[in-house]
Amino acid sequence: MESKMERINALLEKPCFIMDYLPEQVEPDNGGQFFDVEYYLLNSDKHTGLKDRFVAIILKLMCYYHVSILWNGWVDRPTPKMIEEAVCEIMGNHSGTLNVLFVDEDALLVFDWDCLNLSVYNPSEKAQSIMERIAFSEGLFWRKNISPISYSQTKDGNGEITQYIRDYLNLKGCLCRSEVDDKVEGMIVLGGDGTMLRAAREYVSYHIPMIGVNLGTLGYLAEVDREEIEPALDSLIADRYEIESRMMLGGIPVIKGVSTNPQTALNDIVINRKGALHVINFNIYVNGRLLSTYSADGIIVSTPTGSTAYNLSAGGPIVEPRARLILLTPVCSHTLVNNRSIILAEDDVIDIEIGRYKPGEKQEVDASFDGRCPVSLNEGDKIRIIRSNEVTTIIKLSEGSFLDTLHRKMRVF
Repeated sequence: MESKMERINALLEKPCFIMDYLPEQVEPDNGGQFFDVEYYLLNSDKHTGLKDRFVAIILKLMCYYHVSILWNGWVDRPTPKMIEEAVCEIMGNHSGTLNVLFVDEDALLVFDWDCLNLSVYNPSEKAQSIMERIAFSEGLFWRKNISPISYSQTKDGNGEITQYIRDYLNLKGCLCRSEVDDKVEGMIVLGGDGTMLRAAREYVSYHIPMIGVNLGTLGYLAEVDREEIEPALDSLIADRYEIESRMMLGGIPVIKGVSTNPQTALNDIVINRKGALHVINFNIYVNGRLLSTYSADGIIVSTPTGSTAYNLSAGGPIVEPRARLILLTPVCSHTLVNNRSIILAEDDVIDIEIGRYKPGEKQEVDASFDGRCPVSLNEGDKIRIIRSNEVTTIIKLSEGSFLDTLHRKMRVF
């Protein structure tokens, strides 16, 4: 029987429609200030009402259709409050994706943190008519996307940027491949930081250096901006670059005493609540010894690379990405004592056990890896987190320091 995740992956290959605040796709060289506006809207406290519009659209669609959402695990027939909290958390943290599956329609709505629109895959003609009217009622435009965006594809609209890069490299005598194999010397990833994370996980066994072209918003991992593509390609061809090795985490869920398939993460492994809103009790062990017991909304175990992601939003420290250490940061800890991040050695073995909630009540949480592949854990289950034997290699062109990058990308000072 097809699982919901298999169904989502199949739907992501289907035709895509967009509910957008702009009537048409903006071309990279249109002369406007799209990226300045998009960055402002994503970082504005009020978001100029976009959050409320997105929430209202999903709630209106729930009046017509039976939906299940993938948000901290699968929730069938979510409450309106749950939808609002999910959208608020995604926009507030600049992290995460909300998948809304139309159970009886074979359609999918996706809200991603670095997009200012809602993507709808495979809607029927009747559903298209309803969705277009709902989008209009909230002051948004309904339009067909130029091409479907699947898990393995990019945000490159109709592929013009991809084709430009291919043609430029071919003109310079380079060989471009569509498939990844052991003959590939480098990988150019088009998208945002989320695309870089997915590529790092998917192709980690190939040990191919990656460089990102930022087609998203923040683009902390994706170093090259659109207007810098040509000089960046020239630097790659002339071997004017450095390779940075970034440590990764390995997570092994242990469910009812049985170890399950290990997962890897470049940014972080996050354990957070699932279903009803309540605190989670965690027992944290380091190298077999009890470190502490937390009551919190979640726990983030982060690499230095991931220190500027969810860890930063939760109040954790920023760490130089080439460092070798592990950060442990509670999310909204319900205590005045254990509310700070702990920095551990790269070789430490961390066991996070799900503690008891209330007598007679089951405590269920999700462990996710770079925001994906959620694994359900219950009371008594645990996840063992170690430094992975795998690393992600990043191609760096800029001679600027880590602090320069923070200033330019994160605008922290």
